Amino acid sequence: MTHMKRTAALCTVCALLLCLAAPALAQEAAVKVTPFVPFVADVYTGNVTEDGPKALTEKNFADAELTLVNIWATWCGPCISEIPYLGELAARSGGRVQVWGVLSDALDMQGNEDADALDAAVTLMKSGRAAYPIVVPDAMLSKIVAMCTAVPTTFIVDAKGNVAGVQVGSDDLDGWVALCQQYLPDFELTDVIPDAAP
Repeated sequence: MTHMKRTAALCTVCALLLCLAAPALAQEAAVKVTPFVPFVADVYTGNVTEDGPKALTEKNFADAELTLVNIWATWCGPCISEIPYLGELAARSGGRVQVWGVLSDALDMQGNEDADALDAAVTLMKSGRAAYPIVVPDAMLSKIVAMCTAVPTTFIVDAKGNVAGVQVGSDDLDGWVALCQQYLPDFELTDVIPDAAP
């Protein structure tokens, strides 16, 4: 993807996020950051252990230096092809980078969980040897999903919950590592190879 396309995508998404986050920004007008919107989203328990998170909020951005909020769909070939790379990135980041997979087709037209899509997502995650959380969008995340003109779209969010960048389109492991190094210059993968997802 060209620099100009990435910049245009970032500007569009940041403008939309700013609209959603306007009340919070009004209190901090002097700070030129784009916070990710507040949310409380369920984690689909089909792919988490008993110790894993059952829900995520914007406070969970503090759990790592960088969070990749990857909006994807079970019908999207490029989304599926990058699952192993994102899984390996998360597993070998030494806790510095976390990945959340926001499943854009997790809800049906009535806003209810789509069991078939969620089961398909778990199968895809297992076949891709990835164990990062499958996030079911709440009302706020659903608005962000609706704004995305393509999947996959990945928001790069810092530990304070500010949107540092946006990538539209998929990537391989080297590409994701290079992207993380833009924000964490000393970032390297650890030698630990992840086990297969449960």
